Amino acid sequence: MNEIGGSSGLSLSLVDILPRPADIDRNYGKHPGITSTALAHSLWSYVLRPGKDTAIDATAGNGGDAEAIARMLFSDQSLGPECRLICIDIQEKACLSTESKLKRILPPEILDKHVQIIHGTHRKLPALEQSVDVGLIVYNMEFLPGDQQNRTPITLKVTTIESMTAAARLLRLG
Repeated sequence: MNEIGGSSGLSLSLVDILPRPADIDRNYGKHPGITSTALAHSLWSYVLRPGKDTAIDATAGNGGDAEAIARMLFSDQSLGPECRLICIDIQEKACLSTESKLKRILPPEILDKHVQIIHGTHRKLPALEQSVDVGLIVYNMEFLPGDQQNRTPITLKVTTIESMTAAARLLRLG
């Protein structure tokens, strides 16, 4: 019972009285309690060390995860040379979409020095120097979001298992 007013004939609900935040519709999907993607992004922010870590988006898709990672990773003013974002996707359309999204939020000098987009399989993750701290490797597998023509998942179990095995060896402790 959320009504106020009673027998006077005038009834107001709490929705009518309480102010509605102006950004509720815009940020609804970014709340960690609402979507699994928002929850993942929230958890990643506790793991990644801005300006220090390397992160790999092993299935870049349209670049939504890469954008979230970039905002976390490159938020520090001093970026070490090992601070990188590596995005991988087997679909050229996905790589182009990810690149476009990152170009909108990152300055060219960060894109050139700290971002690598690989059009290829994630079966074999890129070779990295032992001194590089990989803080995060993410996989978001299905079909390319928004691609209404091709709804067939492209990611194969066997390649993902190989990739995740390699990922376990790359991740820094902690």
